[in-house]
Amino acid sequence: MAICLQCNKKFEPYRNSKGKFCSYKCNGLYGGVIRRKKATVIKVCGCCDKEFKIMKGKIRKGEGKYCSYSCSAKMTKNFTGMKHGDETKSIMSKARLGKYEGDKHPNYKNGEKSGRGSGSSKFRQWKESVLKICRDECAHCGAKDRLDTHHILSWKEHPNERHEVKNGLMLCKSCHTKEHHRLRKEELCVL
Repeated sequence: MAICLQCNKKFEPYRNSKGKFCSYKCNGLYGGVIRRKKATVIKVCGCCDKEFKIMKGKIRKGEGKYCSYSCSAKMTKNFTGMKHGDETKSIMSKARLGKYEGDKHPNYKNGEKSGRGSGSSKFRQWKESVLKICRDECAHCGAKDRLDTHHILSWKEHPNERHEVKNGLMLCKSCHTKEHHRLRKEELCVL
């Protein structure tokens, strides 16, 4: 005979068990209480100075500053809508000066301008021309939504053909993805 550590009831343990609990329910309740006691910490609310218990895991996530949702709402409401003053803005602006210019910028490519992307006027003109020729539909499946422009000859390997209208196709997102997967497979077969 053994005595359950949770409910103090006498019970006959199974052959392979350690004989500490009379049921799975008591085992779960007992372990949960111990785990919760070890994992909680007493903190002071940042709003009302009231003490409250919080799990250590929540503190690691950055939670546990306030005892309740109402205290949290009161404190965060005080900071919403605040704007930097002119002095602070000028200090921040001076700190950024020269930090992301030229070769210090993360996108810098040895002084070359790629001319690619929505910022390039050449690229935008090329894209609009391809749209007109393809009549606003996917060249593979005929879809009319979620359209992308696709370079027939690779952007990287054919820099002189980048902005040629005949080097463009209009494809929907799914056909565009499939086309690039197909090209990658061909590239791997050649290697």
